[in-house]
Amino acid sequence: MPSPNTDKTPFFIVGMGRTGSTFLYHMLEAHPRIALTNESRVFDFFYLSYQMASLSEGEEAASDVFGVDKLQGIMASPHNLVFRGALIGPMREAIRGFYEQSFPDKQWTHYGDKLPSIHAAMEYRRLEPTTKYIELLRDPRDIVVSVRKVEWSIDLASTCEMWCRIHEHAKEIGDRLQIRYEDLVRQPLDCAAKALGHLGLAMDEACKVALETNSTFSWHGTSKTPESSIGRWRGELSEADLDHIHQRCGDLMREQGYLS
Repeated sequence: MPSPNTDKTPFFIVGMGRTGSTFLYHMLEAHPRIALTNESRVFDFFYLSYQMASLSEGEEAASDVFGVDKLQGIMASPHNLVFRGALIGPMREAIRGFYEQSFPDKQWTHYGDKLPSIHAAMEYRRLEPTTKYIELLRDPRDIVVSVRKVEWSIDLASTCEMWCRIHEHAKEIGDRLQIRYEDLVRQPLDCAAKALGHLGLAMDEACKVALETNSTFSWHGTSKTPESSIGRWRGELSEADLDHIHQRCGDLMREQGYLS
């Protein structure tokens, strides 16, 4: 396997949507040493390509990438496995080239994406062992409220399944920083500083300016104020909604301090 790019550090913001990821993205992306894309799906493409090459002709497998239900192999065995091995080096260089072309005016040392598939993000560490992760966590009850307000085409059960799946997998990541939505709303600059520290970077004035000019909540939020989005579920979810969420997510919610 080709050697990793030791002079560049990849990282991912992982978690669900409606967790303040866009808000954090704008603060981190402003840093002069960070090349950060916003849900580019580039790493999902790499992961799907690797999965496809793992399947022989006609072989099928379920996909765990959002928006792709099923995969089917198209290469004859054992050529698919040979190709899979040959794919790794060029794909790594293609990803790095993508960031070089996307951020030509930055002298970046860190690169990554916001909210790729959790599986794609975890798999990338096979290529780049220094990959770091920032996990955004929010009370699933408040996520359900927010999802309904933006009218995403995922129902209550799917939202709960996604929340559990993402954060159960995130627990497998050793080198990750967890940032709670509630803390991000109340102390955004402190959270940004922790995220940068996790990446080995110091706070930069550009990140502070990005916070001061950040209008994410005004156009992306669903509450009157960021603070009022915390605990909003108490007035907006039915008992039936809560029963379903607690039944499916209860164990992990207790583990994360959202249920006593």
